This record gives sequence, structure tokens and C-alpha cells, in this order.
Amino acid sequence: MTVFSRQKEQKGNEYKYKEFAIFFSRVFRSQFIAFVGNVIIAFPVSLLGIWLIDKAMHYNIAQQKWPTLLNDLNPTTSAAIFHAAIAGVFLFLSGIIAGSIANRDKHNHIYYRIQEHPLLKLSLGKKITAKLADIYEKNWAGIISNFWFGVFMGSTVFIGIFFGLNIDVRHITFASGNFAMALYGANFCITKGMFFWSILGIGIIGLVNFIVSFSLSLGLAFRSRNIPISELKQVAIAIFKYFRSDSLHFFFPPKE
Repeated sequence: MTVFSRQKEQKGNEYKYKEFAIFFSRVFRSQFIAFVGNVIIAFPVSLLGIWLIDKAMHYNIAQQKWPTLLNDLNPTTSAAIFHAAIAGVFLFLSGIIAGSIANRDKHNHIYYRIQEHPLLKLSLGKKITAKLADIYEKNWAGIISNFWFGVFMGSTVFIGIFFGLNIDVRHITFASGNFAMALYGANFCITKGMFFWSILGIGIIGLVNFIVSFSLSLGLAFRSRNIPISELKQVAIAIFKYFRSDSLHFFFPPKE
């Protein structure tokens, strides 16, 4: 191999590693935002919901079940870690579904077909039809992905009951919501140990969700970009360099 060929190959590898580092930051950012958003939103919404039900029906729906809700969050007394890993797999699968739907729609030009549909333009007008197409392009893949994620999450426990298996799901959103309901069910009177293990359990559940789905996504990305495991060191160096130069991109979307 000539010197020119080696230099060309080296530049190609550097570009490949840099592109993967940018992809890594995008995946990490989406997982981080989902992690933080789920905790911040799920807890107060669940607390508000159970309070409204209590006020409207004069019935505390978690009054009898709050010990079970707290026990399910405790990683030392339940299979929360294993169940969180199952939810992580479902998160990965829902991401695959979203990407598949988005790619299919782009390949079939669904957005442009809606935008230029003669009946829609005639009945709704060009502006509304264009907005409809834009809404479809931005949201349809996510809607289908979330639908199947709900199917996966909702059917797992029934499959476990049917086959007599100890399988269930633990997702950080549900964990945060269940903690809020348990607190209300116990009239906010729980021991320090219960509080500690519940908070720790929510953190561990979210971490396992993140690690499993993130690892599976990265493994798929390695295969799609034809990067062997032997080049993991070079990839890690590229990610570290990108983090040092643009660390905020790992947590916030870069400006266009």
C-alpha cells in the first residue's frame, strides 16, 4: 500500500469515527432528555391525578396498595433490575420501529404525496394541507413507535402470568408515577428507609433502561457503519475528543 493510500484510508477512518461520535452524542442526548423529562413530568402528573380522583370520588385508590408500589421499586426485594432491562429492550425496539417508519415514509415520499394531494388541497386548501403533511412527517413515526411501546409494556405482565414466568416491566416513568401514588396512598408518611430505597430504585431503573437501550442502539450502529469491535478504542477516543470540544451537544441540541 502506498503512502498516499494509507493517508487516504486514515482520513477516511477519522471521518468515520467523527461521524460516529456525532451520532453517539445524538443518541445520548435523546436518552438523557427522556430520562430527565420522565422524572420531572411523571411524578407531579401522577400526584395531581390521584389527588383529583380522591377529591372527585372521595376514594384514595392507592391506600391499600402503597406498600406494594414501594416494594416494586426496591431493587433488593424485587426483580426491578431484571424488569427494567426488559423495558430497555422494548425502548430499543420502539426506536427501531420509529426509524423504520420514518425511512419507509421518506422512501415512498408520503410527505410530498400528502402535500400535493389534489383532493386535500381542494377541500382543505394548500396551507392546511401543507401543515397536515408537516405534522405527519414530524409526528407519525413517533406515534406508531409509542403505540407499539405501549403494547409491549402492557402485554408483558399478562404473558408472564399466562406462562407462569416472573416477567414484568419497570420503566422510569412508571416508577416515578408509582412513587407519587404510593406517597399519597400512605398520606406522605413513610419511613426513611422506604424513601431511600424508592429513590435509589427509581435511579437504578432509569439507569438500567438507559444502559440496555443505549447499548443495543450502539451495537446496531456499529454494524450499520461497518465498525468492528477491534476499533472500539479509536471510537472511544473520537467520542472523548468530540465531548471536549462540544460537550453541550451531549445534553442540548446544537443550533442549526
